[in-house]
Amino acid sequence: MTEKAEHDGQEWDAGYDAHQRRQARLGLSMTPAERLAWLERKLAEMRGLLGRAQGAERNDDASSAED
Repeated sequence: MTEKAEHDGQEWDAGYDAHQRRQARLGLSMTPAERLAWLERKLAEMRGLLGRAQGAERNDDASSAED
């Protein structure tokens, strides 16, 4: 039995296990080519974020040194 919670009119899985099962079902409903395309999109997004936290930390240090 899957637990559901409602938020803004949308149903959401309640709990970690229910969420994990839903993600697995969604992944299995895609073809291997669709899963590969999804993975490539996510990797491209992550590459775009690579190093941003370190850059933000340096900018904060520089602005505090000016004060």
